[in-house]
Amino acid sequence: MNIRPYCNICGGPFESANFLKRSTVAGDTTDFWDDYCDCDQDADVGEGDEMLPAGHDGHYRTAHRDYCRSLKGYDAGHISRDQLRWLDDARMLSLKVPGIENLDDGSAELVMVTQKGSLNSTDNLFYPGVPLDQVDDTLTQGLLRNEDGFLVHDNCLNIMEQTHKVMHPEAGPLDIRELHFIMLTWSEAYAHAINWGGDGYGGTEEYQAETWEPCADNEWLVADPCKDLNISQVISESTDPAHPDTFDVIPKGMRIASKSYPSPDCFDHLPMDIRLMVFELLQSSSAFNLLLASSSFRDMASSLPRRFWKSRLPCAAPWLNNTSLFSDIHHQSKTIHYRQLFYNLREASIPSRVEYIGLQNRLRIYINCRGIIQKIDGRFSEVRANAGSVDPDVRRLASRRRATIALDVHPDFCDVFSEVYFVPSLQRGRQLQSVTVYHRLGDSGFPGHRWIVGVEFGLYDEDTSRLFGYRTEFPDTVTIPQETVITGMVVSLGPFQDLVAKERPENACIYGIGLLTSDSTTEPKYKAGIWTDNELMHAFYAETGTEIIGVTGMFDAEDLMGFDFRVEPCRDSEYPTQHITKFGVIMGDLQRHTTGHIEQRMNFGYLTRWIGRCPPRDYIVGDRHGVDFTESMDADPPVLATPVYFLDLVGRQVESIQANFTEAADDWAPDVICGFSFSFADGQQEMIGYKHKSSWAKALVYPDHTPASDDSTYKSEMERRRDTAVNYPPMTFHFKVAEKESIVGVRFHSESSPVRFGMAGLQGIEFVTSLGRKWSIGYNGMDDDRYGEIMSCPDPRSGQELVGLQFGMKPCVIESAGPLYK
Repeated sequence: MNIRPYCNICGGPFESANFLKRSTVAGDTTDFWDDYCDCDQDADVGEGDEMLPAGHDGHYRTAHRDYCRSLKGYDAGHISRDQLRWLDDARMLSLKVPGIENLDDGSAELVMVTQKGSLNSTDNLFYPGVPLDQVDDTLTQGLLRNEDGFLVHDNCLNIMEQTHKVMHPEAGPLDIRELHFIMLTWSEAYAHAINWGGDGYGGTEEYQAETWEPCADNEWLVADPCKDLNISQVISESTDPAHPDTFDVIPKGMRIASKSYPSPDCFDHLPMDIRLMVFELLQSSSAFNLLLASSSFRDMASSLPRRFWKSRLPCAAPWLNNTSLFSDIHHQSKTIHYRQLFYNLREASIPSRVEYIGLQNRLRIYINCRGIIQKIDGRFSEVRANAGSVDPDVRRLASRRRATIALDVHPDFCDVFSEVYFVPSLQRGRQLQSVTVYHRLGDSGFPGHRWIVGVEFGLYDEDTSRLFGYRTEFPDTVTIPQETVITGMVVSLGPFQDLVAKERPENACIYGIGLLTSDSTTEPKYKAGIWTDNELMHAFYAETGTEIIGVTGMFDAEDLMGFDFRVEPCRDSEYPTQHITKFGVIMGDLQRHTTGHIEQRMNFGYLTRWIGRCPPRDYIVGDRHGVDFTESMDADPPVLATPVYFLDLVGRQVESIQANFTEAADDWAPDVICGFSFSFADGQQEMIGYKHKSSWAKALVYPDHTPASDDSTYKSEMERRRDTAVNYPPMTFHFKVAEKESIVGVRFHSESSPVRFGMAGLQGIEFVTSLGRKWSIGYNGMDDDRYGEIMSCPDPRSGQELVGLQFGMKPCVIESAGPLYK
């Protein structure tokens, strides 16, 4: 469905052409609104109809119909083309699209903002970095709004940042990840813009049709909110000598006599200068309350100096911060009467006078931004308090790597985004003292079940710990020596057998968390939580030259506007409440202070769940052939639910390989590999998968598919492949140990049926050895890849060395396979 998108902050369009009435513009009238009359002029004149003057034919006509084009379009006398051009500058807030840049060098939170780009009015796709005059139907790789990200005007995003500074002057820059998350929460797939509730966008909704409808006298809705505001004219109108220079801020009807206070005013003992300093530091509402409460402050208020009233301007007109207001005041040669200026600024910002339409639109957008930030605060205020503060310099170093742990754990709960830094300052350095995990115990629906719902980090120089998730009454703490360099984190998703047996393995729980350090890079040196001998693990390694400085992720919460940390586990439910749904690490270069970045290419190593052990940090995890994605529109990153077995080949001499097969899902299909047995010269043996055929494998290899009786494609496929079907006994290949024969390359063949969705499993594999020998196992239809997929690795041109293999495990079959390089 092709629905025209509008700005998710102001609700306005992403185009500036065809809005001004052609009849109000002199000269070139290209790309202007054709305001000719298209009413049905043959309609009969009814009683009470307004009459228009007679035309050239002498006939009188009724007034224009509501739909008439002559009633629409903007008057060029009210708004110029230059005041509309800001509408063409769009940006997208996104997690994963190319063209990402820093909008503000001082804010690492803005790395999710694309370059300024343009919207193609034909397909409504957004193209970052492409000027409007270069947008045409030949462009490819456009970005889809609400799926790839959320579209906003460049000026609107700047006003959002300024509004955040007004509302939270001590909180640092706006966290774009929080803004993106709240947009994701409120968005609807088939809407022109996000419906924020209430008044929404202040009047733009009625003009958001398939194309923007420019109705007369509403030019202020699209006027540039950042330039041509005419603030100097408002200041000039506030220099009338008829108004006094000072004034009493207490209305006469609200005066309170000093004698009504029998006790002395404690503020009387403060010098006048100190009282003035206190007064200047207060917000307007607080200052007014102080005047009501203190007689000494009321006496002072009748003769406050001019600099005090000037200091009130940011509070009196917060939507004018970062404009030319103070510059224009500085250049005004006449005496400014601030009482009148306060009044005039408010009046100019209300839709009335056309010379101030920019101011009016700026106030409207400011109100929209304030409402959105209030929604962000309602969702994240508790999370921020638990997470603790972090210096902007550390945020600039941050790169992130995370994985989806579970999908749609509980439909009635919402996810909450959170980040916790345990290196909050470059000056303080590494201060991690302890890691505490909090467990939630299962009830009757989960007997003996215990999973992690919160992780807390204690720092040596802080009295209060930093929390990701929830606290419970079941903690488990591990102490960390100071100055420990954390090079990675490993999370346990529970015993491998338990997760495989689950009906939906993509919905996992975290049971344990381990820390990899600079002196223990392959095995977690510090572990908290529950660990067994055959874990299903997810590894998060720091990139070369960086270390782990925090954690990032999401967890579910029951209340949108606050978090109830005492939520009881749901009973008789398929999945538990209080659940960490996404988890990952924050990396930073604390030595060279290299700016962080966003990983553009999806890396299988970031998403893989490993059985028993993880590959070392310096191994490159190649693409796994035949992988079955369990994806969701709401999952970012996508879920690879299939457990993967890692086979390390470095420093090991393979003696023999045995392959086992299971019956394919259809009689005409070749058998599928269900397991391998690797024997090594030192006597070690590793069993991957299964040893024997299984009578119930057919129900698991393919998704359900019941072909119709007239499904000719399916029938012809069966007839074509029946003759090639092969059933294989176990196969064994022996290596020449004396000649140190090793595996240097592999080729994979997976069955994919044209009448089914997804891969069927690994049907064939070919090993290439260092002696030039090739050993093919199972069905390797390398010349017949119409019904299968083939992948060779490594590429001879890459110069990479094969150091290991990875096998995706499904019940009774090897679902997928791939290499590991170095």
